Amino acid sequence: MQHAWDQPPAIVRVAGDLDVYTAPGVREELLAAMRWQGEQGPRHVIVDLDDADHVDAPGLGVLMGAHYRLLERGGGVLLVSTHERHRRLHRLTGIAEPVPPVTKGIPLYDSVEQALTAAQQDRPA
Repeated sequence: MQHAWDQPPAIVRVAGDLDVYTAPGVREELLAAMRWQGEQGPRHVIVDLDDADHVDAPGLGVLMGAHYRLLERGGGVLLVSTHERHRRLHRLTGIAEPVPPVTKGIPLYDSVEQALTAAQQDRPA
């Protein structure tokens, strides 16, 4: 896992599996990304899944948990992947759709640049 936190939004790159074994470490990385600028922290965190091979339910739970916390700041998680397996997972699990109490789903972008632009314009969708 790699991260880039020079300026908001923070970017976390996940490689390998995001599963029951690795989810706790990814969760800690996401929490650190949310705290890196102090209590206010970044409003958005970009999670780049392009090098992730597999994402299972605990991995999705970590992403949703981070998204929920960031929604409280008026932001959210922005996913990045060009892989069809991640797009299918995104569609089938419904994480793109708001489910109460979550008011916004998690958007999926083709590139980190697109996600950065959306975060900087504060229009993740």
